[in-house]
Amino acid sequence: MPKSPIGIPSYTKPKQVPLWILIMICFAWITTSFSLYYFFHNANKTPANNKNEHPSESRINAQFPFLNPNLENSNINYVQPFREEVAEYIKKCQAEGKVNAVSVYFRGLNDGYMFGINDHENFHPASLMKVPELLAYLKYEQDSPGVLNKKFTYRHFQIDVPNNIPKSLQIGQQYTIKELLKQMIEYSDNDATVILDANIPTKFIAKVYEDFNIKMAVKFSSDADYLCVADYMRFFRVLYNASYLTKEQSNFALEILSQVYFKDGIEAGCPGIHVAHKYGQWFSNSENQLHDCGLVYCGGKPYLLGIMTKGKNVYTLAGVIQGISNIIYSNMQKGT
Repeated sequence: MPKSPIGIPSYTKPKQVPLWILIMICFAWITTSFSLYYFFHNANKTPANNKNEHPSESRINAQFPFLNPNLENSNINYVQPFREEVAEYIKKCQAEGKVNAVSVYFRGLNDGYMFGINDHENFHPASLMKVPELLAYLKYEQDSPGVLNKKFTYRHFQIDVPNNIPKSLQIGQQYTIKELLKQMIEYSDNDATVILDANIPTKFIAKVYEDFNIKMAVKFSSDADYLCVADYMRFFRVLYNASYLTKEQSNFALEILSQVYFKDGIEAGCPGIHVAHKYGQWFSNSENQLHDCGLVYCGGKPYLLGIMTKGKNVYTLAGVIQGISNIIYSNMQKGT
């Protein structure tokens, strides 16, 4: 080893590490430290305690990850027995001559439980078809914004069939399309319907029927039974889920459906509960048909209910619809 002039061994000065390498090492150490801290800090957290976790992910049932997470909070055992209760009530009403034919469709919108009784039997829907016309006009508005504000002057009665409604259109008064739609739905006004029929391109009506896989309605004067309740209830299901129209349009449609003046069917069976619905009445071959279909906002357990009936007396049929509605509402109230 070489020596210095004063006899102390001389050492070669070590080579200095570049500054950029030191910075990279420090950065890597800091990043690794934070990653390890985050991993161990969150490893034992449950989804419910992790506020940053996506809500749908936090509600997944570990045992049934592909099922609706709402099923975890529902108890469908309480609704299963009342299908038989409804069926027995219908048999009793038929035996007493109150009704000739009944179709029922029920679906819980939270737990998905559903049942049908003769729900694929065809009836004449009558004024129930004013709902798809409402949907068609709202689609028309999407295509031509502002069309609902177009005005028409009501000049004369459109049809010979009396409306028998508490609020009729006034001759000489102007009405917007939006006002006519409300009149058509809330009061089932046939004069308003005729005006609306004449002022919408046929393609919008046809598109609604095509989208819902329902054949086009037959002429107004036809006695043909051509629609079942299971198919018809799809209109209310898509409105509730806003899966066909915008949220604003779906809400508007259900709002006016909740103002329907007919109260003697489904609504009478669940007093004090909001119901968005439409009724229809038809008479042919000495037989009445009366239907009531809609959405019942039963607290935290909303459900779809459609009832179609045939019989001799329309008032008796209304009582049968009320009875079925009350059985279902009472059973829904038993749920936890």
